[in-house]
Amino acid sequence: MTAPRLLSRFARTRTRLALSLGLLLALVAAPLPWWLGTDEPHNLAAPAAPAVPRDEAAARAEAIRTGREVLVETATSETSLTWALPDGKLRTTIHAIPQRTKNAAGQWVPIDITLTRGEKTPSGLDIRPTNPPSPVRFSRGGTADDATETLVAEVDVEGHTITYTWPGPLPEPVLDGARALYPEVLPGVDLLVVARDAGGFGQLLIVKNRSAATIEAVRRVSYGLRSKTAVFRHDPDTGGVRVVDPIDGHEIASIPTPFAWDSAGRDPETPDAAPRTSVATPTDVLRLSGLNGVEPGARHAPMPTRLDGDGTGDARLHLDAAATGLLTEADVRFPVFLDPTLYGDTLAWATVYKQHPNTNTYNGTNFNNGTTVARVGYEKDTPLLTRSFWRMRFSTGLSGATVSEVTFKVLNNHSYSCAARPITVALTGAISSGTTWKKQPTWITDQETKSFAHGYNNNCKDDYVSFDVKNAVESAITNGWSNITLGMYAEDESDTQTWRKFEVAKSELRVTYNRPPKEPTDGTTSPGGACAIGGNGITIAKTNITLSARATDPDGSGDLKGLRFRF
Repeated sequence: MTAPRLLSRFARTRTRLALSLGLLLALVAAPLPWWLGTDEPHNLAAPAAPAVPRDEAAARAEAIRTGREVLVETATSETSLTWALPDGKLRTTIHAIPQRTKNAAGQWVPIDITLTRGEKTPSGLDIRPTNPPSPVRFSRGGTADDATETLVAEVDVEGHTITYTWPGPLPEPVLDGARALYPEVLPGVDLLVVARDAGGFGQLLIVKNRSAATIEAVRRVSYGLRSKTAVFRHDPDTGGVRVVDPIDGHEIASIPTPFAWDSAGRDPETPDAAPRTSVATPTDVLRLSGLNGVEPGARHAPMPTRLDGDGTGDARLHLDAAATGLLTEADVRFPVFLDPTLYGDTLAWATVYKQHPNTNTYNGTNFNNGTTVARVGYEKDTPLLTRSFWRMRFSTGLSGATVSEVTFKVLNNHSYSCAARPITVALTGAISSGTTWKKQPTWITDQETKSFAHGYNNNCKDDYVSFDVKNAVESAITNGWSNITLGMYAEDESDTQTWRKFEVAKSELRVTYNRPPKEPTDGTTSPGGACAIGGNGITIAKTNITLSARATDPDGSGDLKGLRFRF
């Protein structure tokens, strides 16, 4: 196609009209919002759900009309929310662990792991969380005294059902929030199970005293593992167990390295108070300091394990608590805690320990009352040196997007003191169920270092810290990654003032972005016909020329300000 280099005023006018008409048609074709209310950001549960969820076009139209941020409801997932902003941009927030789940009506509701008793079922697994990230069921107890095995817990993960069994009877439990306590499952031993906010469940044996009968009872404890569709594989390096789909080899869940620890640690909630060690009543047991996991000053060690039935769907996990020395050494403070835990295959997070370089703590370790706590820095009392990683799903739909602001926001809920110390966030390689101190992901690029201390006392209360991680997200967009992993470490890993804890459930990656328009299509001239590269074109006399093309923008037609034609 050949054409004059200059357009007459009338031809330019016709060009503008053609383009304007195309944009107008695009706007008319865009779906109108079905629900004209407004949302405050990060308050998904407050408004009533519309009959038809707002898609991106409807949310953008409403944001521009009202000047307020509007939730793109069709983009909501367990771990992310997307908001249309009044300036035409979008903002997506991403969490490492689920924040919401769908109820029976198919509506998104907040995660709620509070346990309730349901109607009796033949399996006896009648205690369930209200709105867990994945279905979990616990035993109602009350089994016969001569029972040799009892179903204690069951979880559904990716279409597979995984069952834990206890080698004996279980009494009726005492419920407390996300926890169910089964008293005296062995002489001087209570069993505690907990629904976890990250999915799966924790399981903890509380060894209440050092009597000969008690020590003998827990010297070697075992649990049954069953699944009709998955198999269990022992990890000889970490002592943990991988739960695997036998057809494609995909890991669907995992049991990290089991730990044992005592009650000698300093409770971070009451650092100046003596540890709570009374076990006189179930209420006392549920208040034990050690239920928070390993704390500064506690004796602790990973437990050696053995798996009978390795590679099958019917296995038995044996824990060698005696090998830790925590059952017999004179300076151990009872109660002592033993914790095999089952995690679903969420992308999630990991904490690694230098003092236990082969320990697998994917998705955390220790009990922690159902919450997930990442640890960073060094504390000399135990001693313990840790680093933590957050791995989050990342949309490949952001390919080509221009990022204007990115922050990684974490809640620091405990520090060794109120003394601020520098902590760095970096882009790293991916984590897995095999992540340990010796097998850390690659530390790729430091993002930002900040000095802070929160969560020690009223002088430095729990607070959020935000890190600029724009470079990491731009790398993810450029390379088309479906996941992004951020690691955190203390700048001085020999300074005990660097010890920090972070609440994983409240960690958030926030990305504000705009996607470029797509390449225009269907270019034509009148006269002349379809535009094509090469060829001889046609010759025309003095006449008006109309240029037209079809243009689209993934962020909506409102972002299309015009087209530039070259010929």
